[in-house]
Amino acid sequence: MRKDEDDLSPKTKQNFTLKELKNTWIAKNNSPCMFISATEKENIVELKEMLYKEVKKIHITRYPYDDFLY
Repeated sequence: MRKDEDDLSPKTKQNFTLKELKNTWIAKNNSPCMFISATEKENIVELKEMLYKEVKKIHITRYPYDDFLY
């Protein structure tokens, strides 16, 4: 739920946009992360692609002669 621009009440966790959350998380932690919005269906495809890449890396490391995922 996004907060209206003219709303003067304090901002809560529910009022942050994905972009604001992403900026605060990355500022604190320099690891790869993905923020999704289930209510607005944002970044779902990007999450799938990121997960596939990570699983592929693990698979190649563990099973170098099995080309099932690549």
